[in-house]
Amino acid sequence: MNLSPAVRSSLYLLSLVLALPGVGLGAACLVFGNGIVTNSPSSFFGVLLDTGAFLLPWGLLVCFVALVALVIGGLIPRLRWLASFCVVGLAILSSIVVLLLATVNFSPEHLSVLVLAMSSALLSGGLQRVFCKNGIREEIMKLRAFAFPLLILYPLYAGIMFSKQEQILFPAFSEKHYALKVPQPANGKLVEIPASFGNVRAFYQPATTASAGPAIIYTHGNFECIQDSFSLVRPLVDGGVGVLQVEFPGFCGADADPSFKNIVEAENLAYDWLASQSEVDKSRIVAMGYSIGGGAASELTRHRPVRALILLSTYSSLEDIAHHYMLPGFLVRYPFDNVARVREYNGPVYFEHGKHDQVIPFALGQKLAQSKPGSEFVALDCGHDTCHFDQTLFVERVPAWLARNGVLASRKNQPEMASIPASESQTHD
Repeated sequence: MNLSPAVRSSLYLLSLVLALPGVGLGAACLVFGNGIVTNSPSSFFGVLLDTGAFLLPWGLLVCFVALVALVIGGLIPRLRWLASFCVVGLAILSSIVVLLLATVNFSPEHLSVLVLAMSSALLSGGLQRVFCKNGIREEIMKLRAFAFPLLILYPLYAGIMFSKQEQILFPAFSEKHYALKVPQPANGKLVEIPASFGNVRAFYQPATTASAGPAIIYTHGNFECIQDSFSLVRPLVDGGVGVLQVEFPGFCGADADPSFKNIVEAENLAYDWLASQSEVDKSRIVAMGYSIGGGAASELTRHRPVRALILLSTYSSLEDIAHHYMLPGFLVRYPFDNVARVREYNGPVYFEHGKHDQVIPFALGQKLAQSKPGSEFVALDCGHDTCHFDQTLFVERVPAWLARNGVLASRKNQPEMASIPASESQTHD
């Protein structure tokens, strides 16, 4: 079957348009790849915008060169194969180079952008090979040359995500182990709890109460250390709640590595240590986690009698996170399933999540909250790491919620939840 010259020209123009984003973005990543991988925003569109803002001159130059090559190919049909080869080859080469760079400092969002770049160039080359000559059947058979790279690309993407899983989820992990050498609150103390892998590192700030009172086990996010939240949790301590901040194994000089087994053991041992303190009412121990730490807090409810659970900017499950990046759930080596843990848990649960969160999508936070009827869910007008949990959280909202659920004794000056706009606070029935 033959195509008219007008149809062939139109399809060739379409292939040219499809090629330019792939060539421009791929070539820009080739030249500036290390800077992109280490410094770009942590969202797919953020990476696109960042690439466009900082690499626009280079991208335009590459696109112009590609445009000239493809136009020449359009004017001289005998050279179209050369134009296709240049477009596809450049995208493949740049993608492979940046994949190698990404193995050192990896972010799945950057790989997603590279997949887009490579796919657009491959699609462009495929259209050129099929529609720019006569003999459709013969040209379709030639598409095998373009199908094979695509078949290789996804397994490569999945393989890197699987092999670099620990680095992606726990980027602050280091094999260097050292003592905590930072200024510490005067009333707190560093705790080293013996474990099978060495010691669990934690920091304890007891509340000054006349009798045994409530306490919180707090697990931070994956880019933090326990010292980053010394002052953050201080309002809770001043309000009569002791706080034990647990360090992830392998973080900031702590022993071992952040395997699922080590994290669960660390949380359990931290709970046991906290429950043994004379100033702590072990029937009022609360688990609280932020971001990746929410998985550790939720998992603790499976192994110890936790009085209440607080999850801040937490995901529904790591399998859902994998699906968000177009990956199958069976690749996940960390079985943090917060929806399942929350459903099994019989105590009260409090959730907060940023409506503009691009690291852990807001929809996953909603899914998690909806899995627990009767829970309280507060939607914040912020993103993920831009959600600064200021004193309104630990001075007002958390103490008020703990008081309403019988964990913290009510005080006359205790703020009520009504201080939050009704549109921002929801109770799931």
